[in-house]
Amino acid sequence: MSPEILPTHAGRGGERAWVVALLATFAALCGLKIAMMLRATGGTFVYSLDDAYIHLSVAENIARGHYGVNATEFSAPSSSILWPFLLAPFTPFAFATYVPLVSALVTSAGCVVFFHRIASDALGRPTDLARQALAAICALLLIPLTNLIGLTVNGMEHSLQLLLTASAISGLMREGEDGKLPRWLVPVLVLGPLIRYENLAVSIPGLAIVWLRGHRRGAVQGAAALAVVGLLFTLRLVVNGAGVLPVSVQAKLGLASGEGFGPALERMFTNLRSRQGAILGIGALAAAMVAVDARLPTTQRLVAGLGATVGALHLAAGRFGWLGRYEIYAVAAVTLVLLAHFLRRIDAGGWKTTLTRSAVLGCGTILVGQPNFTVPIRSIVGARENYEIHFQVRDFVVNRYQGSIAVCDLGIMSYRNPSYVLDFGGLANREVQEARRVSERTGTAAYMADLADRYGVRLAIIFPEWFPSLPEHWRKVAELRLNGGRFARPEKTLGFYATDAETEARVLPMLRDFATTLKGRNQLVVSATPGDSLPASR
Repeated sequence: MSPEILPTHAGRGGERAWVVALLATFAALCGLKIAMMLRATGGTFVYSLDDAYIHLSVAENIARGHYGVNATEFSAPSSSILWPFLLAPFTPFAFATYVPLVSALVTSAGCVVFFHRIASDALGRPTDLARQALAAICALLLIPLTNLIGLTVNGMEHSLQLLLTASAISGLMREGEDGKLPRWLVPVLVLGPLIRYENLAVSIPGLAIVWLRGHRRGAVQGAAALAVVGLLFTLRLVVNGAGVLPVSVQAKLGLASGEGFGPALERMFTNLRSRQGAILGIGALAAAMVAVDARLPTTQRLVAGLGATVGALHLAAGRFGWLGRYEIYAVAAVTLVLLAHFLRRIDAGGWKTTLTRSAVLGCGTILVGQPNFTVPIRSIVGARENYEIHFQVRDFVVNRYQGSIAVCDLGIMSYRNPSYVLDFGGLANREVQEARRVSERTGTAAYMADLADRYGVRLAIIFPEWFPSLPEHWRKVAELRLNGGRFARPEKTLGFYATDAETEARVLPMLRDFATTLKGRNQLVVSATPGDSLPASR
């Protein structure tokens, strides 16, 4: 049956029914994904990214009145200003580990609602069944395109970031229709960068549009609130010797490695050579072409300009990858503004059937979102790896060894661990960052031994592949041999290194007992006797 003879009295109640159906579909997909993760981990829920537990560790100490991973020192490993503070009130409770998951489920559901709203608004908030179906199909296709299922189970703040991005674009579109500023729009623009710094690329152009549209007071208030909170947090970092940005943000920008902002143009070309970078670049260029089309209403051009700006800025300063989470806000911003433009055009052009329109959109989804289609599989593997490696080793550290350790993958190993954790990855210790830069130039590992002695660390549990060399007097007392399959992490072993003979003698019986309880596909090989160290090869 063609859309022309479909019922035209579906009304707003029919639109709400589509939203309910979309949310039910999304919930079912999330339930299936979580069930598959639980099956992969033997029934223990573990996030697909170890980084999720860094935020939880920081939140633990915020609840105790301190900021950092260790209770004895200030550190800024979290890539978000507000996210750990949002988690902090729940950390005293046993269910705190699941709060990021519940939050992601709620915020991802909000993304689905705003996806549908943007599509429906672009179609003129239709009351006929055909166009309502088209709006629902658009929202459904945006779920895999924006990696929404993968974001929901990684335990991070990215689904909230995506919600703030989508709601900002929706609010600007709504303002363009009737000239009324939605009450929630300015708060959304303020919150975006406080959840992820990258959302400055959305919020600054967004506040500029609010100003240009005549809502001067709201724009000034939003800019002032964002500046005050951001500057206060930066001041706290500087006073405590952590730099002007969190360590993870410095690393992404190249500041932690001494690169500075200079290579932005080089990074843009590097990003454009990747598949996703090239697609984002084409999308940003298309959005820019919409923005300069004088035939379009001013607000549509301004919102398209926002999409082009977000895409260009991420190409210049952003990263791609890590289960499709870094670039997804930019992909979503560009996609949503182009989708709105496309829907306005095809509706006015009188395309014959919803099926044809949906087929075109489906092909576009496959082209743009194809790399994200494997993320659900990779995130299941990520959860299994986190369980089989970090989760079980953390159990050994907390319940058997019960002492300070050194690690190079910080998250799970520091979460609910009362002992000191020295982070050789550098996220929780700026001194380590500086020492690693020197070590990479000189090829020596003296800093590792010096820092371990200074912080009272007698056992290092690290991936030896991460380091050009290791202290000669450290003894490898055990290694966890990682027997991963497709999508598995590149490291082959996790080494256990005692820094002195006394620790070696004490830890060997613990490791032998731990080896008998190890679950999964990995194998723990332990030294036969004290002094009989495993080979130091990496």
